[in-house]
Amino acid sequence: MAYFTFNAFAWLVGAIFCYAAAFTLWNLTSRAPSAIAADLRSSLHDGRRFARGFLRLLAGLALSLAALLLNSHAMPIRVPHLFGVVSTATLLAGLLVETILGDDLRRLFAL
Repeated sequence: MAYFTFNAFAWLVGAIFCYAAAFTLWNLTSRAPSAIAADLRSSLHDGRRFARGFLRLLAGLALSLAALLLNSHAMPIRVPHLFGVVSTATLLAGLLVETILGDDLRRLFAL
């Protein structure tokens, strides 16, 4: 039983990490929606900026999908109805991690 609990914990930590990485790539928590809209408008005129933003979008979506897969591995077969609750909790935990560490991570990796 302890082995299963440790494995589930490891899967959930991995899901939180994937969500935090996706939110860090998307830079959602530190920017105002008006700034995001202005960047989107300006990238429509610059092909390189648009391509870079599109790749970041795809990478974030891939990380979010990976987080969902990790959540599904953490769930025991007997309680499938908890998937939504656990997925929402890991998403919120990833958002919290990104809020706390996101600026430092973006500075560290020059995002």
